Amino acid sequence: MLKLNQTEETNNEQLLILQASCEQLKDRNNQLTNDL
Repeated sequence: MLKLNQTEETNNEQLLILQASCEQLKDRNNQLTNDL
């Protein structure tokens, strides 16, 4: 059970990182689109 909780915690952290990366990519994409 402890291992399951640790896995869930790690997944949550990875999810936050992915969401942040996604936002950065969206911002970059918008910048590039504006440059066209």
